[in-house]
Amino acid sequence: MRMTLALRGMLDTILQQVISDDTKIHLIKTPFTPTEDAVIADFDEADYTGYAAQTILPAGTIAWDDAALNAVQSFASAHFQPTASTVTNTIYGYYVTGTVKAPTLDQLIDVFAFDVPVPLLGTADALDIVYEMKIGMPELV
Repeated sequence: MRMTLALRGMLDTILQQVISDDTKIHLIKTPFTPTEDAVIADFDEADYTGYAAQTILPAGTIAWDDAALNAVQSFASAHFQPTASTVTNTIYGYYVTGTVKAPTLDQLIDVFAFDVPVPLLGTADALDIVYEMKIGMPELV
């Protein structure tokens, strides 16, 4: 289908503009509701002992779903684990940032709220996140 081939090229270009070498996952330590007009300052980033936002890199090639008219890029897993129990957090979700290549600005790319909060209270607790960036098009008529 020619339309699908053209669409693939466009989605690939969009993904390549969004994915950067400094794409990071940041954990959120307070309840929130994701909105389309969210900004980084809306979120209270985790600060448990040993916390640092994790850089994530693409894992494999872009997967195409021609029926749904979207492209999905999976990323390597991000591992979060306290190094002590001095400062603890309950994690309500995460947001993803990166330097969008055109223009080169640090941007909020995505945000996700967990259905059930995850406590990170000490060294025995850990959280692994595998992020997938999905870019799609509305159905063409």
